[in-house]
Amino acid sequence: LGEVDQKASALIAKGSLIETNRGRFFASIAYGKIEHQGDTYFAASTSSPLISSMLGKRVGDLVSFNGVDYKIEAIW
Repeated sequence: LGEVDQKASALIAKGSLIETNRGRFFASIAYGKIEHQGDTYFAASTSSPLISSMLGKRVGDLVSFNGVDYKIEAIW
């Protein structure tokens, strides 16, 4: 996640940056694609089906959504 120098969070919650094997997500508001320092993030509401299925998960957990598996690799 670029230059982020913060301690990784234990659980995904509102405001989390989430790195998965299928992309990076920001649990916030429904904004869509964000480019920052060469990295791509998808800002999605915590009430969206994908993000809501990730809430409370930890690094290493697997979330299945619409037949696609997302492995949680990092949380900030």
